[in-house]
Amino acid sequence: EVKEHILRPESRTVLLANTFNFTFGLAANEDGTGGSALGTEVSLRRVLPGSYGEAYRIVERYGADLAQVAEDSHLAQSEGK
Repeated sequence: EVKEHILRPESRTVLLANTFNFTFGLAANEDGTGGSALGTEVSLRRVLPGSYGEAYRIVERYGADLAQVAEDSHLAQSEGK
């Protein structure tokens, strides 16, 4: 999650302008199946949320990502791909 802020020094205010959620991954196959595209398993550090609120947002984002994958799959099947 990346947050974009607008700083207004003249009024000494900071406004949250936008929040971006990114999910990164690179699988061996174009459809997302298979192991790592690098040929070896990639070791990633475990990063834990700093608060219950952050954890809840991560779970919500994960659910939205799964829903998007299901929708994309359904659209691809209905288009005959």
